[in-house]
Amino acid sequence: MLYVDKSNYGIAKAIMRVRGVLDITGIHEFNYLPKEKIWFPSNKSFKIVKGNNDDDVKLLGGSIQFEGNTDKNFKSRKKQASDFIYLLSKSTHFDLTINQPIQIKKSAIALDIKKEAINRPDDFWNRYRKDSLDNRSRKTYSVLDSIAKKNQIELKITVGRRLINGFIPAGPIDIDLRKFFSFNNYEGFRIGLGGITNDHFSKTIKLEGYTAYGTKDGNFKYNLGIGTLLGETTNSWLGIAYTDDVREIASTIFSIDKRGFKIYDPRPLNISTFYNYKNWKAFIETKLIPKTESVWEIATTTIAPRFDYAFLVNGKSYSNYSMTTAMVSLRWNPFSDYMQTPSGRVEVEKRFPKFTFQFTKSIPHFIQNDFDFGKIDFKTEYEKQYLNGNRTTILFQTGYAFGQIPLTHLYSISPNNITKETILQRITFAGKNSFETMYYNEFFSSEYAYLQFKHGFHRITLFKKIKPSLVFVSRMAWGNLEHNERHSGLVYKTLNKGYFESGVELNQIYKGLGLVGFYRYGPNQLLKFEDNIAIKISYIFDLGF
Repeated sequence: MLYVDKSNYGIAKAIMRVRGVLDITGIHEFNYLPKEKIWFPSNKSFKIVKGNNDDDVKLLGGSIQFEGNTDKNFKSRKKQASDFIYLLSKSTHFDLTINQPIQIKKSAIALDIKKEAINRPDDFWNRYRKDSLDNRSRKTYSVLDSIAKKNQIELKITVGRRLINGFIPAGPIDIDLRKFFSFNNYEGFRIGLGGITNDHFSKTIKLEGYTAYGTKDGNFKYNLGIGTLLGETTNSWLGIAYTDDVREIASTIFSIDKRGFKIYDPRPLNISTFYNYKNWKAFIETKLIPKTESVWEIATTTIAPRFDYAFLVNGKSYSNYSMTTAMVSLRWNPFSDYMQTPSGRVEVEKRFPKFTFQFTKSIPHFIQNDFDFGKIDFKTEYEKQYLNGNRTTILFQTGYAFGQIPLTHLYSISPNNITKETILQRITFAGKNSFETMYYNEFFSSEYAYLQFKHGFHRITLFKKIKPSLVFVSRMAWGNLEHNERHSGLVYKTLNKGYFESGVELNQIYKGLGLVGFYRYGPNQLLKFEDNIAIKISYIFDLGF
């Protein structure tokens, strides 16, 4: 219900109410400012009452708990205490001043929380409180505090935040869940342990590392790094690290990207072409530039391919080589909102598009360096969410490598199909942005462009526990390889004519498991019809936070 001023069409009052699983009422009131001839918000209230539902309801990131009907015959039951619980929020605008000249500092920050904000005394709040606290309100605060302590709310929030990023807190150390277990065709079962220190250890010094063992190759891998805080408000860290590990050849890694936690990582299951790298690096991580995150790094690396390969350049053949590089990796989110907190800068409202840029250049005649080369990588992401629950996402990514650069550091654009005779033999887990019909080591490029469209529909309830989500996907890529004659060992093709695949994902059919199917078409289509088809299993794990 809207009350509209017929002279200027301003909203004078608004009442919104929805009755269903919850009974929700929102009231917005406005005061008229005669000089400005506008209606300005004066106060609002938001009330949630139990509707026609007996089960817990998830809302605003939490749950409203009700005593459910446990009678199997679904007879009427007596009212419980939880039936009378409601949520009420009131806001009042006061001390209004109009058109005052102000100078906004740090305009890229939408919210700024000072250190003293969470430790204000009662007299501070009483100065701004328009309604005095009655006995019931005071008791409500006490009850809420006791409930929070009993249910360990703060601990659950801390664990939940770190678990989403793949860590479990254990005193002064956060254990890295991604290092426990994985599998690929080169290492076999990879078993390891890793972690990083947290604020309980030190707020200015950070230690991190991991170790892992491959049951098939019989080698240990490890990493150790240390960092020191340069600036708390900009989350700036200076650090050094050493790594002795293996990596998939021709893989594109943006250093600024945070590797999210996955119960499983599907792509490495069937990869057998890796290279060993021993890497020393010094780096700076910072959010100093508004609305950006960046990594600045200098590294020296020794590379040893673990497959039959030789790089031919300047009349020499290299099976092992060294390189020293400088790199900057930067993510820019110009349309997002950021909050400045005492512990750093946080992205609170994620908006699209987002842009990621990375530039890598070898440093000739500096320490160890066999080649002179460079790489420019860029990607942008766009996401549109609709009111009906549908979502469209677009991903564009491109890369250009120039100079004397071996195959291990070129581009393969994330293939995810294994070389088997039948469709059923090729069934594995699907990746997120990988080509499901492209075979491993089938294509290599020194320059490429990749485009992906996804449109997902709202989950449909077929049965109580069967709620699939339908997603249509199309992917395409173009590429080229300069100096093909330099690479000896692998048999591969180039993407000069382009590569196209489209498919359908039926995700979260049952307990996170789903089924996807893709078809390969266009100039690089294979002769046998069935070789162009890929059927995969998808899995989406919902943490519920």
